[in-house]
Amino acid sequence: MSSHVRRLPIVAVIGSGDPDHGNPDLSAAIGRLIAEMGFHLLTGGGRGVMADACRGFTSVPDRAGLALGIIPRTAAGDEAKEGYPNPWVELPILTHLAGRLGPDGEDSRNPINVLTAWRIIALPGSEGTRAEIRLAVRYGRAVLGVTDRGREGEEAGFLDFLRELKVERQAVQRVGGGWDLTAVRGFLS
Repeated sequence: MSSHVRRLPIVAVIGSGDPDHGNPDLSAAIGRLIAEMGFHLLTGGGRGVMADACRGFTSVPDRAGLALGIIPRTAAGDEAKEGYPNPWVELPILTHLAGRLGPDGEDSRNPINVLTAWRIIALPGSEGTRAEIRLAVRYGRAVLGVTDRGREGEEAGFLDFLRELKVERQAVQRVGGGWDLTAVRGFLS
């Protein structure tokens, strides 16, 4: 007897873990869009872009997907890293991976994030985000870099990085009380 399980695609949102990252509304709007489109959301489960995307995602009632978080361990390996999982992660996936060797190291959770995702949306971030984007390019995963047109000066280094890796990128802007996420919707369609 054969049974078919319907699997929802998983969309990863990656970006800065800094709570003051400068894109909280944009991150939350992208999380909401992912929920409204009927996908699961995957993040690293921490603060910053990860928390804001999860917050936006879980604000959508009656959604089909879950907010998943790939949770790193402390350097001692005895518990989840401080600040993980954020309060909006519905399904924390606890790992033994502490990232002691850096975001490209063998004990990094970044390959799990990248290889699990069907599509990856990258908001500005530093070393960890860039390592995930490099992995996505290496493994042939579809990545869309999303920046705030109003913050192009602050995000110039990230834009240069995306150009250097030839990653598709889109600067979005506020429209009325929200964001024009037409390009993000198209990437996920």
